[in-house]
Amino acid sequence: IIMGGATIVGLYYCPKSIQADESSVTLHRLLSSPKVFNYNSIQAVDTCYPSAGGLRLCGSGGFFGYWGYFSDIIIGQYFGYYADRSQSFCIKLKNKKQYVLSCDNHIEMVRFIRNSLK
Repeated sequence: IIMGGATIVGLYYCPKSIQADESSVTLHRLLSSPKVFNYNSIQAVDTCYPSAGGLRLCGSGGFFGYWGYFSDIIIGQYFGYYADRSQSFCIKLKNKKQYVLSCDNHIEMVRFIRNSLK
């Protein structure tokens, strides 16, 4: 029962893909609805590298990717949706929440989002 519950929760939060268009960044997840970050709510975006020694407060440390609440000495507290730490970037919202996401060619994604914020 515990393994089944963990699998369902993992599939709910599991990051599938990221899409950026002219108005927002959209995180697509397997079972739950997409998480949308509108550009007017984004304060800053930058590449980052979450520490392997960071604390996982609640979530997964590799089961269906890294997702959940984390605390890192450099980034601070954030909600993560990433698969590859070396391809990560951080979105800081105006309401002080932070999200760490990852995708292939994350540097180009950060560049696109920064240009869209202007």
